[in-house]
Amino acid sequence: MMRIIGIILIGIFLCCNCKSAETSHPGPGHKVSPELLWKFPGFNPVFAKEEKEWVDIFYHIFDPSEKDEMVFKRLKGPKGLKTKTVSEYEFPTSYEKVLKYKEIHKYDNRGNEIETNYYMEPELFEITNWSFKYDDRDNMIEFAFYKFTSPPTKLPARSLYKYDNKGNRIEMVRYNHNGDFDGKGLYKYDDRGRPIEKTFYDENDRLEGKRLFKYDDGSNRVNEIKWTCYDADGKLADYYRLFKCEYDNKGRCESVLYGVYRDGKLTGDKAFFKYDDKSRLESVLYEEYNDGGLTREKFFFKYDDKGRLTESINYYYRSSWDDEKFIGKHLYKYNNRDNHIETTFYDRNNKFAGKHLYKYDDRGNQIEKTYYSADDKLSSKTLYKYDDRGNLIEGIEYEIKERSGKIEEIPVSQTVYEYEYYPEPAKK
Repeated sequence: MMRIIGIILIGIFLCCNCKSAETSHPGPGHKVSPELLWKFPGFNPVFAKEEKEWVDIFYHIFDPSEKDEMVFKRLKGPKGLKTKTVSEYEFPTSYEKVLKYKEIHKYDNRGNEIETNYYMEPELFEITNWSFKYDDRDNMIEFAFYKFTSPPTKLPARSLYKYDNKGNRIEMVRYNHNGDFDGKGLYKYDDRGRPIEKTFYDENDRLEGKRLFKYDDGSNRVNEIKWTCYDADGKLADYYRLFKCEYDNKGRCESVLYGVYRDGKLTGDKAFFKYDDKSRLESVLYEEYNDGGLTREKFFFKYDDKGRLTESINYYYRSSWDDEKFIGKHLYKYNNRDNHIETTFYDRNNKFAGKHLYKYDDRGNQIEKTYYSADDKLSSKTLYKYDDRGNLIEGIEYEIKERSGKIEEIPVSQTVYEYEYYPEPAKK
């Protein structure tokens, strides 16, 4: 599922305009991670904390997806947060630490992010500045950004947004770094507030594409999104991009399709999901359709009596179901607080290929992550620290090496998080 989500996100964020829709297809990329699969909403209740994140991502897929839309879901800070600074360091030697990157996020007293500054080596110069404005209902009405690369931009690129009286975004207008009109989007909704059509225009105000939405049996579950594109003469292109999700009678996703159709032929991806009698994900069949034909991968999942994932097995099929190849498996362990403490990996020969171990504090925060290689030797370690509010304040990674018969922990990188809060209002 996460491979499908990754493909959808890439396709929407990076290939959202019709100029790239015809030729761009992200392809399979890296093997899907079972650790991410099981976090998908409804797949495993143990991971309720992470599920909200995936709910946001899955919902985000169906939001307006113009070039800057990816920033919208990340702009709310914790209550009372004024600034958050993230600094990344590298260690050229064991005795030297160099600041390589920094970002500073600023928030208003309602938790809206209002400015973000990014800095990078050499000499930590500012590379980008993002700023955000909101109306009285906390709807974003302007997103602007400067680039400080050589030569720096004279004006910020901007996107301006309008909303209806229900808070639905109905218009987006973009301007480039020269202040020129760079395109717009218009959005329509049904009487339930669900998006049904999004129309996009290019820098010449010519119709570029539409996104049409259908829903599953009157619910809020998106059943289909169809991207149609138009050429410079306003004629409908002979191809379209399609996302489609089918649901069973319990509202569970049974299949997902995402790809480009031309002449009735799909270039893209499909995934099929099966569940056990407790609605846990039992298997995923992933199919990729391309010029080279059809390839398949299949994942099987096992659980313990607490509903925790204990094993995932992966197979690959090149041309037929008879051509089955075992890719590997992952085994999972937990502590008595249901924290995931170990993942063990086995390769295509079913031989030990490494493991990851995790430790937690009394609040359930992860404080240590260690990686072991295929020879069962410790290869790296990452340590985490938190403040009294539970905020992560430091993560430092070490490479483990053996020298002269001694084990050494060599620092590789460090990330430091700093927080500043608004004064708490006086109690009456």
